[in-house]
Amino acid sequence: MKRFLISLVVFFAFFNVKAIDCSEDELFRLKELADNIIIRYTYHFSDENVLFNLQLYNYSNDLKINYKEFNYGQSINNISKSDLEMIKFNEGDRIELAIYPNYLGCGNRELRIIEYELPIYNRYYHIHQDKCLEHSDFIYCQEFLDVSNLTFDEIDYLFDEYLNKSEQSDDINKGIDFIYILIGTILILLILVVIFIVIMIKKRKKSVI
Repeated sequence: MKRFLISLVVFFAFFNVKAIDCSEDELFRLKELADNIIIRYTYHFSDENVLFNLQLYNYSNDLKINYKEFNYGQSINNISKSDLEMIKFNEGDRIELAIYPNYLGCGNRELRIIEYELPIYNRYYHIHQDKCLEHSDFIYCQEFLDVSNLTFDEIDYLFDEYLNKSEQSDDINKGIDFIYILIGTILILLILVVIFIVIMIKKRKKSVI
């Protein structure tokens, strides 16, 4: 029994030394793990709202996350990856993820701060997807864009202006192309005329001789 207690004390003593050990090499390794984290999002419609879920890639269990959401002041320390990915976020939510080591010793060393702002879904794009896919260079045909300062009628008016300018630009380009073709045709005719004149002059010289 005495030997067992001594062994137990030695084991925990060794474990504690291990737990508080945080070398520069270990910090460098953990920092690399934190830097490798990539955040993506998925979204879906719920009635009139668009809800987002975060997805974390390259996440290691050697790390832990402290989560903060600025719009509503919500914060959770040491939130799990799965719990974070289950949270429903709204458009425009600003999120901060503070990445720390997940074990004692290096636990108070901040490895990385990730600030992430979710986009605003463009309702005009949602309603006019066919039109927007055909005219993707129209500024208000981006999938994610805040158009809350404009009505759809105003955007439609701007779209008509965009189409008129595009048509005018096409007409100008066609006119320029026609001018180039005309100039090219004239140059070819001039060259042919010069060649014809040269040939006729040579024939006359031969007939004189």
